[in-house]
Amino acid sequence: MVLVSMAAFPLQTHYASAFTDSAIKMQQCESLPLTGGTAVFVDGNGDGNICKIPSGASLNLSGPRASFLVSGIELLNNGQIIVSDSALLEIQNVILNNKGQVVLQNDATMLIDPLGILIQDPTSAIVIVDESSVIMNLGTLEGRGVYNNGTIYQYCSGAVESPTLVQGNQPINICTSLVGADGTANQATGQSMFSGGRTFYGERFESGASITNDLVYCVSVEMRKHGSPTGLAQVGFYDSNMNAVKKFGTINVGTLATGYKEYQFCLPIAWNENGHVITAGQILAVKYDGGDPINRIDVRRSNVGAGPDYDGLTSYHVNFDGSWHSYNTPGNSRDLLFKLTGLFNTIN
Repeated sequence: MVLVSMAAFPLQTHYASAFTDSAIKMQQCESLPLTGGTAVFVDGNGDGNICKIPSGASLNLSGPRASFLVSGIELLNNGQIIVSDSALLEIQNVILNNKGQVVLQNDATMLIDPLGILIQDPTSAIVIVDESSVIMNLGTLEGRGVYNNGTIYQYCSGAVESPTLVQGNQPINICTSLVGADGTANQATGQSMFSGGRTFYGERFESGASITNDLVYCVSVEMRKHGSPTGLAQVGFYDSNMNAVKKFGTINVGTLATGYKEYQFCLPIAWNENGHVITAGQILAVKYDGGDPINRIDVRRSNVGAGPDYDGLTSYHVNFDGSWHSYNTPGNSRDLLFKLTGLFNTIN
């Protein structure tokens, strides 16, 4: 287990090794290294998307290079999963449906990503966390049947269902939420992004902006698709030349909703990621250079005069369509609708 110490985070935090090529992926369900049985795909909703660990079988993960990524399908555990010796179990964008036992021991980490869910059977499921191990919950964790002698870090983006049913050490809330121009406060509209039009759309933070020098782990923007756009949109912080300072993530624009929806992008939790510190002149932005006027994406911003500016004129909307457009003058100020979440600043 690699330990990363941050000045803004008064507790020593456990970080498992980054996901590596040696990791076990869910596409290999039938060949998972189990003892006492074999994992098999079973029919979920007619698409056979559940990987089942049978009763009596045990999946053992051990060692700092051992990672197990649950992604894309449901993992149904009727047996036992042991995560040990600095190994990482990552639940990403799927459900770990635990009807058996999960044991974290000897500096093990379970990472529940923002779209990950650990659901517990109310009659039989047990999760045991020893004193050296950690659950980092950015998604949803069912508290029933959790015996925590270690640490559960509960982040802003996550939720613990039935937290009073966690036995032993209670979850530690780690959350400093910095909310930008919010659509619930200011009337909002959207502007299109496509090749030949706007390809860069964001919020610039100048010297004196209240959030400069703050540590950010997750960013959120509101987007939708129009028609059938293709390609990837990138989200992160950029300089004045639209060069990436820190990329937070990408999204396949074809998967966007047809109505405005908030999408969150978080830096990977890995030993070499310490969050991002905002400095003056940086731009939180969406970059997209695909599509056309019919097949495009739209990104949401506030309307002029719809409500109070976010942070006055020190933070303001900019976009690029072959030339720069800035909205930082009195009577013409607008803001990107965004949220910034710093996960390591405050422990509640």
